[in-house]
Amino acid sequence: MDIVKFCKEEHNIKLGCHTLQLGTFDYYRNLDPEFSIADAKEGSINYLCINNDHLVINSKQFNAITGGGIKLTDQDSPNPLESVDSVRIKMVGGEFVGQQDGTVKIKPGKVEAEVFYPNSYIFCCSLLEKGIEPDAKSVSDDYNSYYRISSSNLQEFANTTSRLIAQNLLIGDLKLENKRVLNSHVLTLGQAPNVRCIHGPVEYIDDKEYRFVFLIEHPVLRFLPVVSKPKILEVNPIATMLG
Repeated sequence: MDIVKFCKEEHNIKLGCHTLQLGTFDYYRNLDPEFSIADAKEGSINYLCINNDHLVINSKQFNAITGGGIKLTDQDSPNPLESVDSVRIKMVGGEFVGQQDGTVKIKPGKVEAEVFYPNSYIFCCSLLEKGIEPDAKSVSDDYNSYYRISSSNLQEFANTTSRLIAQNLLIGDLKLENKRVLNSHVLTLGQAPNVRCIHGPVEYIDDKEYRFVFLIEHPVLRFLPVVSKPKILEVNPIATMLG
């Protein structure tokens, strides 16, 4: 498989562009729905259960539905994931009832849960079969160029981009509620956040995609959501010194 990034020619880093733009979950959610890269559900998971009888789920299933916002620990889920601070859970109808054996009974009715993860940076690529000629117009009429990321360099790309984000992260890039936003480096938070990348093929849609998601983690404040607007990174440090 080929990992391909479609773009406008002036944004092609293979052709000399010195910047790389990272979108965000919010950015893609709020794009015009007619634009092919828009995704109203970006960065969220939706669970829907319509049952006519009592449904019993174990702790592992319960923790997955709630995103760790409410969690159970037992032999099925001995080390449940910690809740992400910005996860929002919306329940519509239904009712959870805890059982003595550690399972949870869902009463008959409709249960809908939406788990929204912290707004994070995301870099989206296309996943093409070997031998298929890339067609930039298949993504957008505005695109006329593309470049490939070698499969053998995916982790290096993720690590390098994570370092660039960490080096260029500002307080103003973060969505800090009830905190004074300063146009200064993120180090003013006391401890430097770590930028962690999760990447892989996207399997829940028909179009083949490969995505890099960059999570901002702070040793004390935990996951830090970013503001909605994309982040522009200078991929060539020397470019910033040129007139």
